[in-house]
Amino acid sequence: MAAPDNEAESQRTIDTLTATPCANATRQAEQRASRASVVFASHRARQEVQRRRVGAVGVRDVGRQRLYRLNGPALKPIYDWLRRYERTWSERFDQLDLVLEDLRNEEERGDGDE
Repeated sequence: MAAPDNEAESQRTIDTLTATPCANATRQAEQRASRASVVFASHRARQEVQRRRVGAVGVRDVGRQRLYRLNGPALKPIYDWLRRYERTWSERFDQLDLVLEDLRNEEERGDGDE
């Protein structure tokens, strides 16, 4: 790169050299965010198609809104399957509550490992 002739050109050169990496990084971040947004939207669209296919929800478009209605009979098999694990989960959450309460009490007393 040739040496600049005057102060204004020198400043433009400095601005160009210092702005380019930042501008490139910003542009790359924007492109990544855009791709992530497309992937997320695509994932949500697939989920919606699956919910409609199984009949778990009914959907009605009203203007710019999409209103969903749960279909109870279609969800019953899922509920029946989950019900088998309800007691186990309840017991484990009760145990977790006790552990969290102990930790909270230790923290209030200052017995932590800090």
